[in-house]
Amino acid sequence: MHQHDRGMRYRRLVRVLVVLLVLAFSAFANPKAAAVHDRQAKAYFEAKQYDAAIGEFKKSYELVKKPVTLFKIATAYYQKGDYQSAIDFYGQYLQADPEGPLAKEALQFTTIAKQQLDAAAKEAEAKRVAAEAEK
Repeated sequence: MHQHDRGMRYRRLVRVLVVLLVLAFSAFANPKAAAVHDRQAKAYFEAKQYDAAIGEFKKSYELVKKPVTLFKIATAYYQKGDYQSAIDFYGQYLQADPEGPLAKEALQFTTIAKQQLDAAAKEAEAKRVAAEAEK
C-alpha cells in the first residue's frame, strides 16, 4: 500500500467519524433543546403570553416531533382566541396520535372552537345587516 493511499483512507475515515459524531450529538442535543423550549413555553403560557408560548412550542416541535406538543400549540391558540389555528393544530394532533391520551379533549376543544367561530360569524353578519339597515 502506498503512503498516498493510506493518507486518503485516513482522511476519509476521519470525515466519516466527524459526520457520525455530529449526528450522534444532534440526536442527544435535540431532546434536551426541545425540553428547554417546552419549559419556556410553559412559563409563557402560564403568564398568558400566548404568542411567545406558541413560538417556543413550535421550536420544541421542530426539534422533537411529539404529538403532545401539537396539542399544546393548539391549546395556546385556543386560549388567545385564535380558534381557527386551534382547530388546525388539534387536527394535526389527532392525525399524529388519533388514540392518544388527549384525543378526547382535542375533539371537545375543536367542537367548542367551531362553535365560537360560528357565533362570531353570526355576530358579524348581524352587524353587517344592521349597518345596511341604517343606510
